[in-house]
Amino acid sequence: MKLKNSFLLFNYLLTAMALYCLYLSRVFPPWTGIFLALGLGSCLVLEYQKIIPLEPPLKILSSSWGLLALPLLYFGLDLPLLELLVWILVFLQFSRLVFKTELNDYLFGFLISLMCLLVGAMVAQGLQFAFLLLTFYLVLSWALITYNMMAEPVGSHSPPALFKQVGEKELLGGRLFGFSTGMMLLGLVLTTLIFSSFPRLGMGGALSDPGSPVSGFSESVQLGDVGRIKQNSAVVMRIEFEHDGKTHRPSQPVYWRGVVLDHFNGNAWFSTVGPKWRFSNLPGVGTQLFPFDPNSGVVQQKIFMDEFDSSVIFTQGRPLFVDGGFQSFQVDKSFSFKSLDRNHRSKTVTLVSDVSASRANPAQRVWDRNTQPMLKKFLQLPAMGPKIAELADKLTHNATSQEEIANQILHHLRTGFGYTLELAQDPRKTSLEHFLFTRKKGHCEYFASSMVVLLRLAGVPARLVNGFVGLEWNDLGQYMVVRQHHAHSWVEVHLPKKGWVIYDPTPSDPLLSQSLFNDPMSRTLDLLRLNWQRYILQYSGNDQAVLLTHLQSTGEQTFNSLKGLGSLEVEPIKIFIMDNLGVLLVLLGLAGVLVSKRGGLHNFRWPFDPRSDFPVWLYRKMLKKLNGLGIRKQPCWTPREFLQQLPQLPDGKWESVQTITDYYEKTRFGPSPILATEKKELLNHLRKI
Repeated sequence: MKLKNSFLLFNYLLTAMALYCLYLSRVFPPWTGIFLALGLGSCLVLEYQKIIPLEPPLKILSSSWGLLALPLLYFGLDLPLLELLVWILVFLQFSRLVFKTELNDYLFGFLISLMCLLVGAMVAQGLQFAFLLLTFYLVLSWALITYNMMAEPVGSHSPPALFKQVGEKELLGGRLFGFSTGMMLLGLVLTTLIFSSFPRLGMGGALSDPGSPVSGFSESVQLGDVGRIKQNSAVVMRIEFEHDGKTHRPSQPVYWRGVVLDHFNGNAWFSTVGPKWRFSNLPGVGTQLFPFDPNSGVVQQKIFMDEFDSSVIFTQGRPLFVDGGFQSFQVDKSFSFKSLDRNHRSKTVTLVSDVSASRANPAQRVWDRNTQPMLKKFLQLPAMGPKIAELADKLTHNATSQEEIANQILHHLRTGFGYTLELAQDPRKTSLEHFLFTRKKGHCEYFASSMVVLLRLAGVPARLVNGFVGLEWNDLGQYMVVRQHHAHSWVEVHLPKKGWVIYDPTPSDPLLSQSLFNDPMSRTLDLLRLNWQRYILQYSGNDQAVLLTHLQSTGEQTFNSLKGLGSLEVEPIKIFIMDNLGVLLVLLGLAGVLVSKRGGLHNFRWPFDPRSDFPVWLYRKMLKKLNGLGIRKQPCWTPREFLQQLPQLPDGKWESVQTITDYYEKTRFGPSPILATEKKELLNHLRKI
């Protein structure tokens, strides 16, 4: 490819990625993104035809002083900062494509692209941004290489009329990009090593926006809020389970408890029990809630939260130990957990839970004896229609225990009703009475709310729980995936001698069993997202300690394997290869980059060795011999100019110098191949000098 074409291609690739980063900020709608893409393509065509860049009619269009518009507009007009920043960057990006005063302006365009990347980093932290970041890094390196090659013949301050003509005859070979790519990837590996060993200070809390709790997981929940969450398939959290030191797959479903709601006004649920316990937490150390034996069979859950704005700490079973990126948390009288930090969106939570009684919450009996005054809160009801009271009496009149009452109401709701997320907007058609007697279709909130109301009418304490049900399993990474459409409401019923027991009256919900992992590619991509979040976005000091321990144990195994190699037994060699397979693959990849494209291993060349190219090595040897004769080549002279400046040499040495110079020029700067038959003759000329 020609130098000019390569330079323009890399320049516009950077601009395209910069605009995509701004698109990720969601400031402008998709149709605006399409318009910007068409504008970028038009600029590329115009620049290939040498119509642009143009000399700017106004100096401000190409001057870096244009950045001063940002603080002036922000403080002067009180405009939203993110929207203002995005649109100013769009203006600067396109004005710099069209108008340039000198070749150096391309560098300013690279800087604007980098600023766009930083804006994207503020709003996008998923796997797509990881690929975008790596690609940007590679393309920027190529763009800087080709920029310097463009600037070398005309200077970095040359005007458009001059630099438009540069690079149209020079050809770039694949070896340049292959070697530069290898060096960049090697630099990335070294950066990763530094990243993995550099200490984490945890200073991000002061700069983050606390946001507001997600509707459906706050202390006030309107009937229907959970149904709106279920419309979205985005991932909420991914959970790894460990039992007795081994990866564990729990029996499903797994109920992830969020908020507990006790007060109902007919249209909305509220939490009125208030907080009871407050704990300080040291991230990385954690807080023990109950004494437990690590070898007793309890389950450890490592929860990786995704983009879900809520201060709720979701729990399973009876939590015994809690840790996360929060400094303090509280537990209310219904045993719901909530972070108290301003930056409450902790991305990683570690739980140790007793899940032996998976459908009960035994911790409530330990911490709160649930005296009669407390249980009365879970019998509260607004004024209900007579039809609902008659239904409660009809379902429970022959029951002999509270557990039997709960089972009969559960059976009624699970057998005579259907599931749907489509509900009418008319308030008269969204009431519980309309659901129970007319529509007889709804989603989990209506089933759970109806059961709580019917139980309370029968004198049984009950409460509503909003959380998630875990059913989706990634067998490739061995972890559970919980999505927003797995949001769920269920009931906790207080039974004598058993405490609070889970009841789920909702019939089969197709969204709960829906899995997006229908093919290996989907599972692989989600595993990559988990690893990006775990080892990049949330890499911590604890991860460093685990990595060092792993490296130490691997080093000991490698040393022991090396000692066994002397016996030439097959098994030690096999152990050594398997223990170091990753390192061997990396070394093979680097070696592949360094191998010349024009030959196999027999033509292997080290790019940093002067002998890797015979014409270069030959010419340098000739200069060294001439230097011994007192003849020095000035750095500014070309090989042809140096030949013309040579004095008369004795014994035909001048002809040998001319032969070597001609050979050097035609093979180094031209398409002539290096022939093995010429090497012997050229070496003879070298000996004559």
